Amino acid sequence: MKKYLLFFLFFISVVVSCTEVVLIIDVPISDPANKNNISLYLMRNIFQELGIDFTCQYATRHDAMQMIDDQKDVVIFPYSIPYYKSNRILVSDTLFTTTHKIFFDNRIYNDLNVNELSDLKTYIIGSHANYKYEPMLRSANLTVHYSTDNLTSFKKLIDSQVSFVIEEKIQAYAFLNELNANKNFIKFYDKDFFPEHYHVVSAVKNNSASKVIYLINDLISNKNYINRLLENYFKINKY
Repeated sequence: MKKYLLFFLFFISVVVSCTEVVLIIDVPISDPANKNNISLYLMRNIFQELGIDFTCQYATRHDAMQMIDDQKDVVIFPYSIPYYKSNRILVSDTLFTTTHKIFFDNRIYNDLNVNELSDLKTYIIGSHANYKYEPMLRSANLTVHYSTDNLTSFKKLIDSQVSFVIEEKIQAYAFLNELNANKNFIKFYDKDFFPEHYHVVSAVKNNSASKVIYLINDLISNKNYINRLLENYFKINKY
């Protein structure tokens, strides 16, 4: 019996060791120009934890989905579930959720109680027309000071030209890290807006890749492990 068990474990190890990670290009979550983007960081650490050889490539969502159709031995991340999900795709539990935060000058607004966007309607908000959730800012009756992008909005926040900037946390960190200015007083409220959930996927009929998805699900169920990874990422990338 022991021989069969050892053979089975060896077989599993060999099968999953050739599965490749494909990162869907989705800046800033998965950015080929950033060697420490969060998608690469998460998948590299997860594969290390699982004892699986880690190799990866970047692809567009279209090309990644073609790999699913071709039943390639790949696991793909970050994947957001569309309204209609294909039955060819095996989807993991949620690995990572992006959230948008309200950034502010803690020397001025540290004691402000913010629960909803409408709580900011008496203030000037920095944003831009192409911000994904800009319509939500308008529907909350906020006064928006428009810039060409939110990098400029953060410059205005540092210079006290606007009171708040609402931005996805990873993107905000990237913007603030670009700015050569004192940013120590820029903080964000512990309130999440516009959550977007991301998963790891594979072809249902590729046995090797499917096994990796199930192993990843086991890690996801251990919230402490994933939370530690995320805490460490934001600590490393703190502006």
